Amino acid sequence: MPFLTLPGIIGSGVSWSDILVDLANSKLYLAVYWSAVFLAFTATMISSSENYRGAWIYRALPIESPVTLLKGALKAFIVKFIIPIYLLIALIFVLLCGLKIIPDLILIFINMIMVLLFIFKLNRKELPFYRDFQVTQGVNQVGIMLTSMLICGLCALVHLLLTYVLFGVILNIVLSLVIVMVLWRKSFNITWKEIIKDAI
Repeated sequence: MPFLTLPGIIGSGVSWSDILVDLANSKLYLAVYWSAVFLAFTATMISSSENYRGAWIYRALPIESPVTLLKGALKAFIVKFIIPIYLLIALIFVLLCGLKIIPDLILIFINMIMVLLFIFKLNRKELPFYRDFQVTQGVNQVGIMLTSMLICGLCALVHLLLTYVLFGVILNIVLSLVIVMVLWRKSFNITWKEIIKDAI
C-alpha cells in the first residue's frame, strides 16, 4: 500500500536526481502508516492455526494464568513477523527519502505497536493457535479493521502536524512510548474465565 503513492511523485521529476530531491523533500514516509494498519491487524490471527486441534495442551499444562501464554505469543509474533516486514519497508523508505526520516519511522513503529495493543484488547480473548484459519469472526473483524484504520489515521495526522514543530517528532515518540507501556500493562488483565467465555 505505501508504494502506491510513488507513481504520482516519481512522475513529477524529469530526472532521477530530481525524483530523489522530490522524495527527500516530501512527506512520503507517512504512507508507511498504511503498512502499520495491516501489520497491526494481523495480530487478530494469532489465535488461528492449521494445527488448532493441538490447543488442548494448554489445559493439560499446570498454567495458573493465560497471561504468560498471551504475552509470549504476542511478543513472538511481533519479533518473528512484524519487525522483519517493517524493517524491510523502512529500509526502502530510508533509501528513497534519506536518513533524516529514521526518527519518523521509529515513531510509526511505536504507533503501530500501540494500535496492535488496542486491537488485542478489542479482539476476542482466545489462546494462541486455538481456532481454525477457515473460521472468521465476520462483523467483529470488519469493526476491528476500521478501528485500526481510524487510530492509524489519527496517529498519522498528529505525526504530520508535529513535523512542523521543533522536536515535535521526538516528543511524539516519548508520548507514544508512554501510551504503549500503559496499554501493555492494561491489556493482559485476563483470566481463564474470560478465555472460556469468549471461546464459547
